[in-house]
Amino acid sequence: MLRYGGHIMNSSDYSQLWLDYREIKHRVEEIAISDAPGSDVCSVTASKELRRALKQLFPGVKLTARSGKVYTIKLVVSSELPEETFSLVCEKDFAVITGGSGKALIYGVFSYVRKIIIAEKFPICREKTTPANPLRMLDHWDNPDGSIERGYSGNSFYFTKGRIVSGRRTEMFARALASVGINGVVINNVNVGNDAAVFITEKCFDSLNKLSEIFERYGVKVYLSIDFAAPMDIGGLDSADPLDRKVAGWWKKCCKKLFTSVRNLGGFLVKADSEGRPGPFTYGRTHADGANMLAAALKP
Repeated sequence: MLRYGGHIMNSSDYSQLWLDYREIKHRVEEIAISDAPGSDVCSVTASKELRRALKQLFPGVKLTARSGKVYTIKLVVSSELPEETFSLVCEKDFAVITGGSGKALIYGVFSYVRKIIIAEKFPICREKTTPANPLRMLDHWDNPDGSIERGYSGNSFYFTKGRIVSGRRTEMFARALASVGINGVVINNVNVGNDAAVFITEKCFDSLNKLSEIFERYGVKVYLSIDFAAPMDIGGLDSADPLDRKVAGWWKKCCKKLFTSVRNLGGFLVKADSEGRPGPFTYGRTHADGANMLAAALKP
């Protein structure tokens, strides 16, 4: 049995985690919602998540676009706020949720919904929140065959039988991450074998796009662990020396093709000079040399 926000959850289906909204005692017949103008994917998600929560917390409620003698919720995206900052202004008969971006608006919606659940009624509050850290990431050690070297119990929901997979579970996970402000995931094991080295090649662009687009709706960037020796292992070069012009050129071409073909990629996670795998030290270089070479390829 799990208690959350005053609710006792007896269901055996915990797939929604803390987003398994239950009816609260407070009654309301109608709520007017004013959406943020524009059509960016995160603002659309924020609106959908607000409506989803209200319908589950207040079964039978009528959600309208008109204002008047009903409780009104206004969603706003404002350039006057930093990109990931949100504010809540909640009074007796209205609430204004403002985000510096569509992504911040999602954070604001989830915060507002939590306050309803805890109070079991519409909250009265004023709040402005900015994340302390710009990168709030999860590093998954998942393998292409679906196994996991380190992490949670069970099999990967990113991979199965050498394929990148996405679907309902991906969206459920992205939703849970956004609800607590996570904005990045590294999807594959930092120990990159040949079966995962190909994730940066055209072979995987379509499946990566499907996966990353789901996370994009919730403001979560996708990162890839890469093989530092990829110029040799999949590129046909005889070196991975970061100061070799051929190596640097290979990475530039690779990144240009990858980042113009796959949306919503945040960057790379790199493990090098470890467990017998080559890295900058192999060529008498520093890790700064390796990082700067990759940064130059990623910068455009």
